Amino acid sequence: MIETFRILAEQICEAGRRLYLHNLVAGSDGNISARLPDGMLLITPTGVSKGYMDPDQLTILDENGKWLAGAPASSELKMHRAIYAARPDISAIIHAHPPTAIAWSLHFPTFEKTLSLLPEAEYALQNLSLAPFAPLGSETLARGAATAAQNTNTILLERHGAVTLGKDIFGALFRMESLEHCASIALANHRIAL
Repeated sequence: MIETFRILAEQICEAGRRLYLHNLVAGSDGNISARLPDGMLLITPTGVSKGYMDPDQLTILDENGKWLAGAPASSELKMHRAIYAARPDISAIIHAHPPTAIAWSLHFPTFEKTLSLLPEAEYALQNLSLAPFAPLGSETLARGAATAAQNTNTILLERHGAVTLGKDIFGALFRMESLEHCASIALANHRIAL
């Protein structure tokens, strides 16, 4: 079990570095979690840059959300727990702030229409969904994200960010990268069409 924790912790830190290097998070934005088969949870700590995390900083919670070790958990812990409750088939969640995708969350119908033209979007994003705006860290945000997650692995949080789900950390990471890539293509298309 200790070896599994160490591997997951290192994968979370590597995903954080990639999010940071690709400008999908800034400062201490975003959060990443992984769920173990027994329900225990590893999640990034609050107030720490995802580009500079150390595995020993990660928060370890039991299956009921009780703190076991590490730094204080991310302020979006409620959202992660709500999504895991709604989706027993996934083991990883990434929440980031991809700038182009966030901008499109304000024009979702246009974004959705443009994405329908991109075969890679259909494959990578699979039923992209929009969760309405809710205060950060709130029960309302957690409920909205969990509801959206029932039908998709890619969620835009209106005016806030995005959440991607996966069977593992890298599956969720690649989906986040694809979301921002497709959002950038949609923006380029929009500019050309003007």
